Amino acid sequence: MLKRCGFLIIQYTNEQTEKFVLMQLRHDGRLGFIGGGIEDGEEIEDGIIREVLEEASYGKINKINMKKLKTSIFEDKEIHTYIYDASKEEIEYIMTSQIKAQHFLDESFGFILVPVTLYQKWGVVDNFLKNIFSGTAKEELNMLM
Repeated sequence: MLKRCGFLIIQYTNEQTEKFVLMQLRHDGRLGFIGGGIEDGEEIEDGIIREVLEEASYGKINKINMKKLKTSIFEDKEIHTYIYDASKEEIEYIMTSQIKAQHFLDESFGFILVPVTLYQKWGVVDNFLKNIFSGTAKEELNMLM
């Protein structure tokens, strides 16, 4: 049986319509998105919201505002990926409160804000994609670019 996992891509678009994506530096040195295993009996969206609280110390994600991006199989996992359009205030809160998160310095070593639009404009997307990504994160990031 496949283990169910859920991940949330938190993105932000500024006033100049430049898109940014929040990525996590994980305990294994890879870049990924917030998320993880879904517990038995737990709805996927509820599990993702729990993971956001544990890894980012942010508890105001509403599943009504989460959009399903895709479901895929990776190794022994069924991965459910959602997107959330965050406000500037939400991004600022997550970036400044991450050290308060339950899994900070355990599963997560912090977040980076990837300037997707600017990387495209500057022609450096390929350089960023040379990093090592967790699971299907690179594929999903490519879908957003």
